[in-house]
Amino acid sequence: MTLKAPASPAAPLPPPAPVTLESPQAIVFTSGTTGRPKGVLLTFGNHFWSATASAYRLGVLLHDRWLSCLPLYHVGGLAVVFRSCLYGTAMVLHDRFDLARFDAALDRDDITLTSLVPTMFYRLLEHRQRPWPASLRAVLLGGAATSPRWWTGKSAGVPMAVTYGADRAASQVATATPALVLRKPGSPGAPLMFDRVRVGDDAGNSVPPGDIGEVIVRGPMIMAGYFDEPEATAHPA
Repeated sequence: MTLKAPASPAAPLPPPAPVTLESPQAIVFTSGTTGRPKGVLLTFGNHFWSATASAYRLGVLLHDRWLSCLPLYHVGGLAVVFRSCLYGTAMVLHDRFDLARFDAALDRDDITLTSLVPTMFYRLLEHRQRPWPASLRAVLLGGAATSPRWWTGKSAGVPMAVTYGADRAASQVATATPALVLRKPGSPGAPLMFDRVRVGDDAGNSVPPGDIGEVIVRGPMIMAGYFDEPEATAHPA
């Protein structure tokens, strides 16, 4: 038998970099609807305050299990990861939206929360043939406007939470709870805790209710700026 010399001890790992709430965590890119895509610089604090405000609106239960199929390069998918880690709750992560697999997971994995864009939700409504699981307490819908017709027919009994958000705000800005959605279908609800939201004109002045304007949001979840674009950061859009 040949004896081998003991392996050299592994080199010690370098100490972790110091992290504060102001430390950059991610750069996510806008869709480019107002021009070319820009890199949104999000900090750990942006995610922390967003997750805190979301928990205050939707609640947190010890047995929560969040089913997510949203891409992690998008703020919607990234937010689910941070919420679950900060809450200490479980997350069931799919690498893509496979309709049959997603539908089966709702029942098999005791899912309590999930995040979808309206197109995904519509396909799920058309596909699903079984009653919705009793464990499901909220389907967070965002990314586009929802149709009032979804509040009848196959969607009846689905606890939908309609949300308005932005990558620049680390996901949610306003969210309607399932109870509010039943009373005011299509409304994204009131701003989350810490958010300040108003509608302004081109000069930034508030406009009366019913007038067309730009949604202006302030709060600790708002991005640190656009990556390497000081001029765009000074005049965000």
